Amino acid sequence: MVTSVGTASRNYALRQARKRRNGEYIPGDVLLEVTHRCNLKCIHCYLGPQHIHGELSTAEVEGILDQLFEAGCLTITFSGGEALCRPDIFEIMNYAKERGFFFGLKTNGTLITEPVADRLKELDITGVHVSLYGATATTHEYVTGVVGSFNKTMHALKLLRERKFRVGIKTPMMKCNVKEHKDIENIAIQLGANYSPDPIVFSKLGQPGSADLVRMDDEQLKMLINERNWVPDDTDVMHELERHLICGAGRTRCAISPQGEVFPCATWRLPLGDLKRQTFRDIWHGETAERIRLITVSDLSVCASCALVGYCARCPGMINIEKGNSGISGPSSENCRLARAIKGVKDNGKEALC
Repeated sequence: MVTSVGTASRNYALRQARKRRNGEYIPGDVLLEVTHRCNLKCIHCYLGPQHIHGELSTAEVEGILDQLFEAGCLTITFSGGEALCRPDIFEIMNYAKERGFFFGLKTNGTLITEPVADRLKELDITGVHVSLYGATATTHEYVTGVVGSFNKTMHALKLLRERKFRVGIKTPMMKCNVKEHKDIENIAIQLGANYSPDPIVFSKLGQPGSADLVRMDDEQLKMLINERNWVPDDTDVMHELERHLICGAGRTRCAISPQGEVFPCATWRLPLGDLKRQTFRDIWHGETAERIRLITVSDLSVCASCALVGYCARCPGMINIEKGNSGISGPSSENCRLARAIKGVKDNGKEALC
């Protein structure tokens, strides 16, 4: 049930602080997938076949933004698919601006022309994350499956930086592009953008193991960890278990699909509710969401007693894709592999990997 509320401006920081003092869980960050349409065909995309039927209307999205405002949400990230494939995306963003949200955009950049960049600037977007899959057209377009996409993305990055946007370049690291991570970082440095290489690649939803063909092998993973200096010091390793094992998904953030389904996050697609039939408040305080918030370290006995826990960032979304929600209290094999690689690099030192 999509509803609308008053548009009185409020101070988000004070509202959130008040709610947190009262012990409430606040959906501070929401990923809003406005569409699953996309103009690229990336080999690693976890969404699989595009589900484009039943997308929320403009009015429905605006009604949801009203509800998120009242729930204490501070930041909206517009995503897809490719969010710029949606014809009314600027109307939706303008509404978010009028409501006073901080909001950003995740994009592949290929649809950002000068007029689009100018419109985004007018909207005062807080930041834009652009996916760049290689330092060369050959590598990038091997991933995207679309000839010409590299030059379009590079042009978009230049347009955004010319307009002083805060730009983050994101790269899922795979077999095909891991050797280019330093070259991609150099591109980011030259542009004045932030760079975030990500060693995690998710399998397609409903297809466990489908990412195995593109994921780095163990040696590539260790080399990346070493070259990026992703080895924690002893203080970080000994940090409290909750930091390593308890995710903010469903507690301080959530994701909303183009059809109005609410999930703990984009990859942990455990249905919390349907905004076409329920209010966000009822979903956020519903039985399924409350069960997530009751999970403690003691419920994760296998992970809590693991020798690798200090090197781990346990991901319920990864576990859900691998095992379904029935296995959510256990480990993810890919998270375990990453933790083993980090510990291996730390134990063996740089010399052992050269």
